[in-house]
Amino acid sequence: MLSVPVALFLFATCNKESVEEQQQKNIETYLTNHHYPISEEGGVYYAQLDAPFCDTAIIGVDTIITCWQVEKGGTVQVEYVAYIVNGSNIGSVYATSLNDVAVQNSMEPVKIAPFVVGKGEVIDGLDKGVQRMSYGEHGLLMFPFTQGYGKLQVGMVPSESALAFEVWIVGLQ
Repeated sequence: MLSVPVALFLFATCNKESVEEQQQKNIETYLTNHHYPISEEGGVYYAQLDAPFCDTAIIGVDTIITCWQVEKGGTVQVEYVAYIVNGSNIGSVYATSLNDVAVQNSMEPVKIAPFVVGKGEVIDGLDKGVQRMSYGEHGLLMFPFTQGYGKLQVGMVPSESALAFEVWIVGLQ
């Protein structure tokens, strides 16, 4: 027979929401409150802010629109502004390179070196999120800590931080 304190601890532990689940709810709340459609895949939430650049051709009565989708295995160049998500609000702005994290004082997008999509050269949330975008597109990616830096503190980013990336796809190879 379990003692009352142990039984209460086990009950509380079983019903306790994980940090990741709470962060996912907070992200959904943020997107809903700002009237973004909720589009989630693999733990990464995406909202399109501006349409991609596409070619339009009119052939007879048909209009053919061609957009250049980011593809796994392809090389992509992005610019972004990154944020730490605090509860259901976007908080501190920070900028990253592949090697360090520093506080960003302006809202100017950060350019990073081209990376191969799907090879783990950047954090998972960014890697998975850009696969849903096309050349010229501007979007918002939001994801829990498990898709970001995990339980590591990286520079000014506390461990277990949910992140948001405002991303522009500026080049494909």
